[in-house]
Amino acid sequence: MMKYLSCIGGENVPALVRSILRRIFSTPLALQYNFTGVKGKKGFLALRVRGVMMDAVRRVFPQGTELEINNVARKWFIRDRDGGRHRRFISTTDSGSPSRLSGGASVREPIQGGSKS
Repeated sequence: MMKYLSCIGGENVPALVRSILRRIFSTPLALQYNFTGVKGKKGFLALRVRGVMMDAVRRVFPQGTELEINNVARKWFIRDRDGGRHRRFISTTDSGSPSRLSGGASVREPIQGGSKS
């Protein structure tokens, strides 16, 4: 399996890690996991396939560190697959609950203050 995963290809460590994770996890399966296994999900960190992925990445990019590979995997599991996070955000803002912006502030409002020129 390690040999197969190392042949997937990627131009750098992050690209290869993301490509490998896309091959291993379908969207429905990925939704059941997060990196550490908290909040009722299973943990990728404890899976044997994580070690196989590490070996595959290091076979292609020997300079790839465990920290770098783990950080890319951690971010990959945070992704909003199928728009679930977006739908939850929209449903809470449409239902009259306060949005994430406090005080009705706009993201594009200019910052008040004088210039130092």
